[in-house]
Amino acid sequence: MPKLPVISGKEVVKALTKKDWYIDRRAKSRHIIMKKKGSNITLSIPDHKGT
Repeated sequence: MPKLPVISGKEVVKALTKKDWYIDRRAKSRHIIMKKKGSNITLSIPDHKGT
């Protein structure tokens, strides 16, 4: 099974903003909270460096 690439939280946010997601807020625990209009889904993305 092929391994998935390791990417940073900032790269994830950049990709999701192209798909109509927006940053709702930044949590104090170094996570970025994202939402999408018309959806009840909330994403919590860690804001850590990829290795």
